[in-house]
Amino acid sequence: MPKRKKIGPIKERWLAGELEVEQWFERGGAHVGIRDAETGEYLVSWWDDDVFGLVEAGFFKSGRIPFSGVDEESVIDYADYIGVSPYPE
Repeated sequence: MPKRKKIGPIKERWLAGELEVEQWFERGGAHVGIRDAETGEYLVSWWDDDVFGLVEAGFFKSGRIPFSGVDEESVIDYADYIGVSPYPE
């Protein structure tokens, strides 16, 4: 029987609808953040060059470049990968 991949704490809360991925892109500027759906507090935010760098490095998945957004699940997976706290500080 194959082993099931462990779901990280950020992904667990996202799948339960407790977290939201917010993103916007315009004229060379960008913001991607994960926030608590109830309180609106951010767990983490990435801005501008950091966002574009994470897309170029393959951490944030995008269907096309130039793009109008990133795949939410890839943002969640990256947050778990780097150890973001699953609750606002």
